[in-house]
Amino acid sequence: MVTPEEPPVVPTNERGDLVLKTTIIQDRAYGLSDLPPDILIFAKKKRKGNRNVKVYIDDQEFSSTVTATSSNFWGAVKRQGQLIPGNIYTITLSKVPAGVHKITIKADDYPEIQETFAVLPNKKNELPINVSMSGFGAIQGKVFYKTLDNPVSNQPIFMPTISSVTGIQKLNTDSEGNFWFTNLKPGDYEIKASFAEDLNLNNSMINVREGDVTKVDVILNVKMPSTKTKY
Repeated sequence: MVTPEEPPVVPTNERGDLVLKTTIIQDRAYGLSDLPPDILIFAKKKRKGNRNVKVYIDDQEFSSTVTATSSNFWGAVKRQGQLIPGNIYTITLSKVPAGVHKITIKADDYPEIQETFAVLPNKKNELPINVSMSGFGAIQGKVFYKTLDNPVSNQPIFMPTISSVTGIQKLNTDSEGNFWFTNLKPGDYEIKASFAEDLNLNNSMINVREGDVTKVDVILNVKMPSTKTKY
């Protein structure tokens, strides 16, 4: 009789580092302008400085180091036509016992985030956490030229009717062809590739739900001179 091999038991003295690459925005004042006036008065006093964040491993608070990373999408604002990047949190937890854990992140003005994740020993374990502020959602898109293995960088994407914290209507894809419209009020949105307003994009109507990231792939048949593709 053959019995399936038991998975090896990880000795609890083995540890690894956990790096949470989040989209939690550092500045607590970000998004205040979208609050109703009666709430805004109180919120302005309360929401100053950097956002507080705590991480729990299996419901026990775990000490962490928080660093801020610049982002052109999350926490960014446009002033006089200039894009001012935001800062988002990368949270590092050192010497986490190896094994599968429930990870909980609590941050001011964000819904509680829960993930189950396996920490491998003797290495840096990275976990991306894409999350919107309470009451908002986001769109994560990727732009391709003709085929899904050919991403387009520096492609302008335009949102004619935007209802968001920042009101950023136009942005360009990054080096991997990705773009984000962040902290959107829930509802239906339309995206366009801004060089050809009459071009009907597939998936151009997108529904945004509170607390969710809606993903969309855009395939273009026209290439702009300012963009870059793999081939």
